[in-house]
Amino acid sequence: MEKFHIITPIDPARSDLKGRADILKKWEESIRAEAPYAYKDIDEVIAVHSYFYLWLKAFTVVGEI
Repeated sequence: MEKFHIITPIDPARSDLKGRADILKKWEESIRAEAPYAYKDIDEVIAVHSYFYLWLKAFTVVGEI
């Protein structure tokens, strides 16, 4: 969970919530309930866009000569 930047209604790092195990447990359960479909590997998508950007940039430079 620590490697994700998750935006939720509460901030689990707040000092006043550190001692509230009940609230933090419900928060973590709700995050984990979404996880199977909400967090997907996007490396392939980024690779395709990066490749296209580099191709487009190279084509534009060649086209200007």
